[in-house]
Amino acid sequence: MMKKTLIALLLVIFIAGCGKNNVERATEHLLRTQHSENEISVVMFGERDWEEDYVRELQTGLDDLNNNIRRENPVTNVTLVNVNDDRNYNYEKIFNLKSYPQILVFQDNEVIMESSEPQDIIDFLEKKDD
Repeated sequence: MMKKTLIALLLVIFIAGCGKNNVERATEHLLRTQHSENEISVVMFGERDWEEDYVRELQTGLDDLNNNIRRENPVTNVTLVNVNDDRNYNYEKIFNLKSYPQILVFQDNEVIMESSEPQDIIDFLEKKDD
């Protein structure tokens, strides 16, 4: 009887670790296209189809940044996540997202900057040296 209880308990722990609220797994999933550990990745979360102006502002800012300031180490990983379509993880709970759109900047699998304004992200990355 004790052996069955132990096996059942281990199964529960294993399943809980694989849940939708696991920060490490969600981060790995989001950064799966990243090439190196120190690389910077930008992930924009939203709950409806992307507003063109919002995405264009971020992309234009990143292009300008990469061409003028970050030539040696450009930001090339940019991911748009519609939280209503991507049900792999509960991103709201994992990353404590309170409103949309929300932009997170990752480096070394950690969030190093968070904002809802593309210009805040550009300003931060402009000052950040690797």
